[in-house]
Amino acid sequence: MIEVANAPVSFGVFELTEAAGDAPDPDELAGAVAAAAYDGIDLGPVGYLGHEDIGGRLRRHGLSLAGGWVALRFPDPNGFEEDLGELSLALDVFTAAAEIHPDNPPKPTLADAGSQLRRDNPGRGADVPEIGLNDDGWKTLSRNVARAADACRARGLEPTFHHHACTYVEASHEV
Repeated sequence: MIEVANAPVSFGVFELTEAAGDAPDPDELAGAVAAAAYDGIDLGPVGYLGHEDIGGRLRRHGLSLAGGWVALRFPDPNGFEEDLGELSLALDVFTAAAEIHPDNPPKPTLADAGSQLRRDNPGRGADVPEIGLNDDGWKTLSRNVARAADACRARGLEPTFHHHACTYVEASHEV
């Protein structure tokens, strides 16, 4: 059976806008997703839909958690180590939400966080080689993606990976 989900980003709620303070109320948003006959919802910014209490919100609206975006600084050894705490918080939320649909738990969507240089040059990974990674950078990125995937699997969650604009996994040769 195919289940279809929507996401807070469809309502303008994502990591950059939530801090602005004008995000819709999470219950209103979840209610709108449910009223539109979706089966599930994406996480949005970690904590937006709740932490340990996310299961209650999902149950009230008859939704499951499909997954959610977790951006990590994969090619930056120190940044990645700092990001592991955020990954752990996100996995706490995913694990709490997995109780709603244990046969189809949410999928953490791992993504590279990119850099300011990449954000200043969107879509230019192929034609501006100096904004890409060298061999050591790719090895570090690969090793850290594997570590993040292992952390997800240790919690009983199967991760996905999403290439995205303004990250080190953007251009076709990087994907």
